[in-house]
Amino acid sequence: MLAPHYSRLSIAGYREQLERALDDRAAFVFVDSWHDNPGFVAFLADRVRGTGAHVVFTAHSLPAPHPG
Repeated sequence: MLAPHYSRLSIAGYREQLERALDDRAAFVFVDSWHDNPGFVAFLADRVRGTGAHVVFTAHSLPAPHPG
């Protein structure tokens, strides 16, 4: 998945669709969330460290059900 964080609305849905499509015909490893994986964080830090680059973090939220 391209989304780094787990979301029941998206990631869980993708996983369910994949499991149905594969129908036990193939094994797979599904990573629900990778944004804070130590290897991923170290990789990004190594890419930026010593370059003089500025890092900008952004965030967005997922839509929440509207009551009523």
